[in-house]
Amino acid sequence: MRKELEDYLNQVRRNKGQGKGCCKNCALQKDHGPALVECVDDWPEVVVVSEGPMGNLKEIEDISSWSRSLLTECYDKRCTKLSSARNMGEFIGGLTAGRIYSLHDETMTRSLYWTHTVKCFLQNKENKDKSVREIKEDRKADFEGAIKECNNYLKEEIRRIQPKLILAVGTSVAGKKLRELGFGENLCEVYHPGARKTKEKKRDRLKALCEKAKQLNLTATLPGCMNL
Repeated sequence: MRKELEDYLNQVRRNKGQGKGCCKNCALQKDHGPALVECVDDWPEVVVVSEGPMGNLKEIEDISSWSRSLLTECYDKRCTKLSSARNMGEFIGGLTAGRIYSLHDETMTRSLYWTHTVKCFLQNKENKDKSVREIKEDRKADFEGAIKECNNYLKEEIRRIQPKLILAVGTSVAGKKLRELGFGENLCEVYHPGARKTKEKKRDRLKALCEKAKQLNLTATLPGCMNL
């Protein structure tokens, strides 16, 4: 990741920790983030944007290492908790043929960057024993407020990356917000893998994504599209 983007993410982290900038009046501040999977390449070709991270935080010193560890477990089907994270871990693993999780593999997907509409976890020490559904219901107002504030962060992230393809995972939040921010061009929207949609509807969205990836010569970044 080139220095300009890395410096910006570090500024977001400082804002969160100090309650400054867009984080000043946000109820979710200090709950970790912001990028779920940062990128090896300086200019990521694909940006994945999903709604908001979930995680049982306990004591997390290195969020990137924790994220990759969790997602690897998801892809390998060793994760038994956090169904939302498991769904996403398997989904992104499928698109990248697992290469995004292989840090020491020279064939790993290096040109994909994965972030969120909301930069902080909804789950914290107080609600860690509740289900994802319960947490989302309890913190609905917090989440909606955070989306409004984090729009500024998301817009700046994507502006600094200038990707060839933006993939919104979730149409009601991620897709909607990206369109509002002016990123409709080369935007593909798919349903969240855990969404209550038919397999046919989900597959139609994935086919459209894969067709776009092929048109933009991005199958090296998203090799799973070759199977659809």
